[in-house]
Amino acid sequence: IVNASALGDPIQLGRGTLKVTDLSSLPDGVSLIGDNEYGTTIIFTTAAGYLAPGAASTVANIKFSANVARTGAMIKIRANDVTVDQCSFDSYFGGIEVGLFGTSLPSNPTLTNNTFRDPLVGAGTYAIWLRNFSNAKVENNLGTGADTGQQPDAGDRVHNGDTLTLAD
Repeated sequence: IVNASALGDPIQLGRGTLKVTDLSSLPDGVSLIGDNEYGTTIIFTTAAGYLAPGAASTVANIKFSANVARTGAMIKIRANDVTVDQCSFDSYFGGIEVGLFGTSLPSNPTLTNNTFRDPLVGAGTYAIWLRNFSNAKVENNLGTGADTGQQPDAGDRVHNGDTLTLAD
């Protein structure tokens, strides 16, 4: 379905659960929209599986989870003008990662109204990691740690960027 989509096509996912090893490439301009963050679930079945939206793409209304121990982010943004809105993340090592040092400088990533809960606790865990970016907007996201015991290392990590709007 993803590979057959053209620029500007939304992929509307209905209620239910999809188990995937990887969704590493969403074409430019193609949006992945769930029924709601509790109605559509994508479960990664490999430690390093992730979704990489293309330029001018939106990912919205989806719950991301895993049934294995994770080693990286569930969504990796390497393209410009990507929006992640009203998604939830659980059983994550990393929720959303923006940019990559030396190789990727995404412009205008927008991360709004997302929730992060029940992370895999341990060294390096985070909800959002802005690694290398330009003009990011991060608003109204909520992260929670475990009820007891060790907590994640970071909620939002910000490293190398030129403009960041951060609210709530």
